[in-house]
Amino acid sequence: MKCPKCHFENTGTSRYCADCGTSLTPVPGSHSPLSPPTETQTLPPFFELETGTLFAERYQVIEKLGMGGMGRVYKVYDTKIREKIALKLLKPEITFEEKTVERFRSEIRLARRIAHKNVCRMFDWGEFSHLFFITMEYVPGENLKNVIRMSGPLHVNKAVQYAKQICEGLVEAHRWDVVHRDLKPHNIMIDPIGTVRIMDFGIARSVQTKGWTGEGIAVGTPEYMSPEQAEGQDVDKRTDIYSLGIILYEMITGKVPFEGETTLSILRKQEFEPPIPPREWNPQIPESLNRLILKCLEKKKERRYQNAEEVLSELGSIGTTVLKAQKTPSRKTAKSILPPHPSRLWRRLGISLAVLVLAAGGYFLLRPKPSKIPEEKSAVEIPAKTTTKISVAVLPFIIKSQDQNQTDLWGNFVEDIRTMLNRIGRLNVLWKYSCESIQESLRRPDRIGNIPRDIKIIEGDVTIGKDTVRIHVRLMDINTQSYLWSEKYDEKLENDSLAAQDKIVDAIAQQVNTLFGEGTFQSSENIKTPIIKAVLFFRRGKELENKYRLGSPLEDFQKAVDLYKNAIELDPDYWQAYVGLGMVYEARYVQAKQANDPSAKDYLATMIRNYQEAYAKNNSSAEVWAGLGWSYFHQEDFDNAYAGFKKALELDSNSPDVNFSAGAFLRSIGLDEKALKYYQQAIDHDPLNYDSYSSAALCAMYNGKYQKASTFMKKALELDPDSFQAHLHYARLLIIMKNLKDAESEVLWLEKSQPKTPDQTNRWKQISAWLFAARGEREKSLALIKDADKPYRYEVTSTHSLLGMTKEAVRNIKLGNEHGFQLIQDYMYPYPFLISNPYFDNLRNDRDFQAVVKKEKAKFDEKTKKYGGL
Repeated sequence: MKCPKCHFENTGTSRYCADCGTSLTPVPGSHSPLSPPTETQTLPPFFELETGTLFAERYQVIEKLGMGGMGRVYKVYDTKIREKIALKLLKPEITFEEKTVERFRSEIRLARRIAHKNVCRMFDWGEFSHLFFITMEYVPGENLKNVIRMSGPLHVNKAVQYAKQICEGLVEAHRWDVVHRDLKPHNIMIDPIGTVRIMDFGIARSVQTKGWTGEGIAVGTPEYMSPEQAEGQDVDKRTDIYSLGIILYEMITGKVPFEGETTLSILRKQEFEPPIPPREWNPQIPESLNRLILKCLEKKKERRYQNAEEVLSELGSIGTTVLKAQKTPSRKTAKSILPPHPSRLWRRLGISLAVLVLAAGGYFLLRPKPSKIPEEKSAVEIPAKTTTKISVAVLPFIIKSQDQNQTDLWGNFVEDIRTMLNRIGRLNVLWKYSCESIQESLRRPDRIGNIPRDIKIIEGDVTIGKDTVRIHVRLMDINTQSYLWSEKYDEKLENDSLAAQDKIVDAIAQQVNTLFGEGTFQSSENIKTPIIKAVLFFRRGKELENKYRLGSPLEDFQKAVDLYKNAIELDPDYWQAYVGLGMVYEARYVQAKQANDPSAKDYLATMIRNYQEAYAKNNSSAEVWAGLGWSYFHQEDFDNAYAGFKKALELDSNSPDVNFSAGAFLRSIGLDEKALKYYQQAIDHDPLNYDSYSSAALCAMYNGKYQKASTFMKKALELDPDSFQAHLHYARLLIIMKNLKDAESEVLWLEKSQPKTPDQTNRWKQISAWLFAARGEREKSLALIKDADKPYRYEVTSTHSLLGMTKEAVRNIKLGNEHGFQLIQDYMYPYPFLISNPYFDNLRNDRDFQAVVKKEKAKFDEKTKKYGGL
């Protein structure tokens, strides 16, 4: 059999190429109209699964999570049980022999008995196309090795907490006579709420099973292997105790006890060299914990703890001792008094209940600073103030409460902090999308480098009791990974959580202003604090509104409306609830308008009425003025729309949402170059927001700035690699740039993504038609646009132009400009695009086209004069 990659001639029974290792087993594939069909497709070398692949006719690949000595691990969607799980695809060489396969089958059967909160559940063992795989529970979060690598030594309390959970998992596994044999930080996951999960019990051996490992062969990772493993002797439960001791050692010192340049040198140290006591590396470690670790690391297993229950009991008493000691002042080094490093907390942060309105903190009153809990500060020097802007990201806080209503109330806490900090003149406050992206990057070691190094990060946690709340806030310099400030606040709730939030947000803003603001902080005034229950209705309505915008059923629109109305019934002065009604009715109006629903005009009227009510309650909100701008825009009253957006910018020029709205207004009326300025400002304040980059790319493209557009679009794809719209826009840009090879790759991606709506299917067909036309394949191109449902789109018009169908192309342009606004609320063919698009060259000598260009230039000049000064 000939290898499809290197063309080496293999034997007929070969499953993998003897020369390059490529799989020779065909897997199901699909045929694209853009490329000739192939008889078979093979998995790429080393069995890499691409995102979107349906593996084993059941598992849809979402992303690769990692790789190791056994194979590669993927997050997949199990289409049968409709859940996300993890799938470990084993290296072919591991499962080459039948006895090895049988060993794995037996071990998976054994591991499936273990059902415990601190052990990752193993599901099944499978085979597809001669490739073997294991399915297991998907555990989001980060492995302990990466946590230590990024954070350095953990706080003693945190290390003890993690160790206790590891012990609890080992107790359950050992109860079934299962020994892990390869326990290490790499296969210990910390999920977003701080729960420890031990991974890979599927490769453990039963204590009672003999013969799987040859005599004298060591199995495991050298830095974490017990002396008996290093010698190739039999192992038992105490082997895992030894590995646990090394893990604890590393958690509190930041290093393993035994290192070396070669595997052999490390194994020799495991066998014969005593470890340096961990207290010599970290004097703040309690002596009791120091003794526990050294006992775990005894060379002779008879001298160690004999089971995990003993270790767990000792850790319990150590944890209590440490907690008591922290209640009284003690002499500590600067290193030891730093609060827990945020990278260990960020992984536990959840996304807030909803993406809430920008000016959510507008109702806050200035109040006296809340009471503080005395806390020692780190010895980190705060940099001297400069005149440059300082970028600050406020990450979602951890909310700890048994009361769901309180959790909901505090879910918007960080939005309130952002709003208050935005009033500090020297701060560039990053908004939700960038903060969420930073949070996600901090969970992924391979993406930490994407975070700008000059950002200051605020993060913390909220612990809510019956009638009190405690807030712990930390300000960190991402470049040095050191704390600039840390504080704890205690407040009584007194049936008014919003009042407590009010005080604490103000205190945080005052402190940050002291550090960076140079007296520029401006507080909000004369805005009434809303009723708590009304806020709960509002936030639940916002959650449903966002779901509806993302394509959920119409019933979510009605539920959101009802909840907003409930909020207003309780608190008629609650202006944000009126904004919410305006926004949800706007979303409904746009959808109804595009579907030619006659009730669209009623939705528009309701939207306008609610924005006017919001204005009557609070005429100093940038958000309200932007809403009024969109109200006038949808009525095609561009003069008043312009006035609304201009006022919104005057009130809050730093808001990325306000800048984005201003850019969207200008782009929608054909002033793309002017719009680009505001999209860039939105990016400056929210540098990780996909929508801003995508819109900026379109503006640059319509003005003939193709390289600039390419830079923006690549960034958009980096932020949202699975976006159908982004790949469609990029394919269009590449065709305009006449880079047909890369354009074909993008169009093929669109096809493989399996368009999920009729509109997406039509867009894929139309961009394919344009590509065929650019390659001179007339018949294929015509076949795809024969029954185009929306002929006014760019792809169809450019295709007609390329194929010499001048009359049809000019008709499309006229239709797009005369009726495009009513059809899709967009100005389809602005003057700069008509003169810069190279695929309109065939139309240049046509009199009708020349008349259209002349008319559009006059419109463009008039709009630039009237609205270009935004």
